[in-house]
Amino acid sequence: MPSSREPWYAVCCKTLALRRGSWKQLDDAWEEQSSDSETGSTKSGTPNDSGSNALDDDQNPEFMSLCCKPALDDEEFFSDVASDDGHIVDGVASHVPVVLPDFRGCWVCTSTWGLEDFLKKSGFSRVQRMAAVSAPWPEWNFEQHESSFVFVNRGALGEIREEFIVGGPEYYTKDGWKQTVRCTAHWEDDVLVIDRDGPQGCFREERSVDTDGHLHFCLHALKDGTIAASWGRSFQRKV
Repeated sequence: MPSSREPWYAVCCKTLALRRGSWKQLDDAWEEQSSDSETGSTKSGTPNDSGSNALDDDQNPEFMSLCCKPALDDEEFFSDVASDDGHIVDGVASHVPVVLPDFRGCWVCTSTWGLEDFLKKSGFSRVQRMAAVSAPWPEWNFEQHESSFVFVNRGALGEIREEFIVGGPEYYTKDGWKQTVRCTAHWEDDVLVIDRDGPQGCFREERSVDTDGHLHFCLHALKDGTIAASWGRSFQRKV
């Protein structure tokens, strides 16, 4: 269901506009009061009478309202919260789902698509492609506490373990060939996205759990910021 609240940037602009208008009115009111005070100084009475009346709530309610009126939703204006469906992290809005998807448990692969074509586009030889396609399908295990993950991938190249926080700092891991890969993880609505930068290039991994409880994985090879090739797998939670 879409949020009924305005985006944070709309609130900021509206707040600044209102404040600028209030400041101008306040300046005009102050000048008017100063002018009245100077004129009143020639009238009978004590010098402080005019100043006291100028700040009297009953005689000048508009002036007092401008002085004392709170800014529109100051708490939200100065808050780091961007909107109901996201938050600001180092100035960048990440789309965090209202309800985090549940990746916990052991998952077994049930299907694979696009792998051979992906390897062909990536320059692997026919023998290498045949070996990869005929390799046993992997088994995944996730430990999850909100956005903190421990991910274990058991496949043909052995066991690979990663620990990371979605929306947290970048981290480093070893791939199946013991190469160091730099990674960052973030949410895009209910999709867990991991961006990887290693010796073979830049890759984007997407994982999501559908309404039937199946886990879907897609890997994109990136070239010059665009998707050059993709392949993926589907998993079922092991009971």
